[in-house]
Amino acid sequence: MTPPLLREAFATILQDMRWQLADATPRRILHNAGFMTNLRRMLQWGSRPDDPPLSELHPSLGNLDHVAYLINDIRQPLFPQGTDFHGAQDLLQQHLQLPVEQQYIRYAEELQLPGSAKRDRMVICMFPEQSQRLLDSKRVEVDIAFKRVTSWYEFEMVAWDDETCRSMTLCRAFLTSMTAEAHLALYRQIFAIAEKDTGRKPRFHHLHGDGFEVWTADDDKGHALGLGKFLQELAQSLDDPDRYEPHKRLCDLTPYEHLARFLRLCLVHFKRNIKKLEHRVTTQVYQAMLSLAACETHADFNGACTLIRSGGKAAANWLKEKELFGLAALYHPLSKIPLELWLAGNPTTNGVEQKHRDINRDGKGLTLLGGINRGMQHDIRERSQAELARNEGVDSRYKTSTPAHRQYRRIQRAIRTEKRKLLADGDSGVNPPKAKRSAAAPTARAVCTSSSTAVNNTPSYLTTVPIPVHAEFAQPSELTE
Repeated sequence: MTPPLLREAFATILQDMRWQLADATPRRILHNAGFMTNLRRMLQWGSRPDDPPLSELHPSLGNLDHVAYLINDIRQPLFPQGTDFHGAQDLLQQHLQLPVEQQYIRYAEELQLPGSAKRDRMVICMFPEQSQRLLDSKRVEVDIAFKRVTSWYEFEMVAWDDETCRSMTLCRAFLTSMTAEAHLALYRQIFAIAEKDTGRKPRFHHLHGDGFEVWTADDDKGHALGLGKFLQELAQSLDDPDRYEPHKRLCDLTPYEHLARFLRLCLVHFKRNIKKLEHRVTTQVYQAMLSLAACETHADFNGACTLIRSGGKAAANWLKEKELFGLAALYHPLSKIPLELWLAGNPTTNGVEQKHRDINRDGKGLTLLGGINRGMQHDIRERSQAELARNEGVDSRYKTSTPAHRQYRRIQRAIRTEKRKLLADGDSGVNPPKAKRSAAAPTARAVCTSSSTAVNNTPSYLTTVPIPVHAEFAQPSELTE
């Protein structure tokens, strides 16, 4: 047993960790710089290169279970409601006592969602400044991660700030459900908070003529349907004719029709998911699947779809899922988004994925309370860096991420990737047909056209003069020529 005096000394060092104590474990405290500095000072460790183990304080602390017990005993008074959902609700009450501009956790409730037998939980975190930035944004990236907080999904919205040339977090939320109803409830609450902070309602370009132009997300069906239902609710009071299909009223559009007017799917997720099917379909079907994501008009879109449907169960199921909303979010001629807005939108969710990667460096497998606090510290640092760049001209890197620099870096990475593929194919002796699976989109479409002739001899209604390919859709092999 640890003597009372040494136990009190150990408690003093732990209490200095403050909010970080929510995620403290015997291993994590040894990697905490503040804790280790205090421990070295207490033990008069001096300038020795090695850090002291806990057993130097007392041999009983060499037992990790005993250390975990002491940590939990010290943590309990600091977080009386625990470090999960009830702790988040307690933190919400604390934040309500702060000045408005410092309030971060804005919503923490249990919900009985339609069609769900259990009660789901939702926590929304955003500063009032982020609410302002959200409603000022035109192009938004959305993604959901699941590694950072145990047993919770982390939802994040990100937009590119042209002034400071960096991605900025707009909102962070934690959910226990990924259904359409959960996402509908989430968007209701996010924009209700934003309206409370700014006095403004959300505006979408296809509904109001200004506001959000393009959103980019992955192909999660629950998120897409929930977002579409939110737009359907938003348009209920709008009797105006739709600008893209004048015979329809805005209030009569279905959720998926709303999505076709502002949603794009991430091309990285799209290609990654197809890659999983590479060995379950033929080369021609694989190339046909890749060819469906394009900005220009397909040489034989119907033929490519027919080829995929007849390419086996895996390919047919893949296409069936994409027909709901995915094809319109991948293939511009099926979308209702104007071409100039489509090209201005983000083809990938790399911005929000980068934000996930950044904050995951602060820790994964956290408690909900620890995830909220680390998210708050991340967003505060992000805001401070943006203000420093805006007011003092001091960027976080030597090279500012201007559009030209980002495009140049993207092309260079694509070239390096293609060179590695070519070298790997040459070393492994892969036959030419398989090595060409990553060839340019026009080549894939040519294969689709020739392969589908026997299936469908009728000319496609989409066979028109091709629109010039935008640089962001160029394949790596095109960039090397």
